[in-house]
Amino acid sequence: MAMRGENGVGGGEWRRDRPSDAGRRLADVLALEYGHLKEEQRARIATRDNLVYTTLAAQAVLAGTALTSGRPQVLLLVPLVCAVLGWTRIVNDLKITHIRRYIDGVLRPRLQAWSASREPVLAWEVAHRAGTQYRVQKAGQILVDLLLYCVPSLAAPVVAVLLSDSDPAVVVAAAPACLVAVALGLLAVLASERPRWTPWDAEDGTRADPAR
Repeated sequence: MAMRGENGVGGGEWRRDRPSDAGRRLADVLALEYGHLKEEQRARIATRDNLVYTTLAAQAVLAGTALTSGRPQVLLLVPLVCAVLGWTRIVNDLKITHIRRYIDGVLRPRLQAWSASREPVLAWEVAHRAGTQYRVQKAGQILVDLLLYCVPSLAAPVVAVLLSDSDPAVVVAAAPACLVAVALGLLAVLASERPRWTPWDAEDGTRADPAR
């Protein structure tokens, strides 16, 4: 924002121009949009995290049913269940990332432009992603997704074949189930926000790498 003298150009004390009424209204609209986006982001994060427990419970039920009923074919449902729940988790995670990128790339710069202060606005959106800890968390999330959805999807058909004494029908059904598991793993890796192991661009580590 421009600076001008109260007693004319170049004279008197200097002060910062106050934003116009239109500017304040725009800033209010942007702040309201930010609030709605954060609510959606929080709801999607809760859904994404709860899917972990849903997936574990579904896997336990299918494994228990297969063992108690003596029907290892039930294990062939594990890849299907993991694919549905895993895809739901991937979609929610993508939406969470898209909201964050929109806030970083659109809302925060526009709010900063209308701010009467030179201090950065919505600084927490950047600060909590700075440093090595954030990168470790993102790498850990990818590993957990693979262990939770892909490993059981591959293991279940193999166990089903072994427990059924290589029944031809089970072997035939296990092949596409394994393909589903591999496809899910590829989608999880491609859709994940992989951290870049580069030094952050501020000495105090308060600024995150824009490429993340």
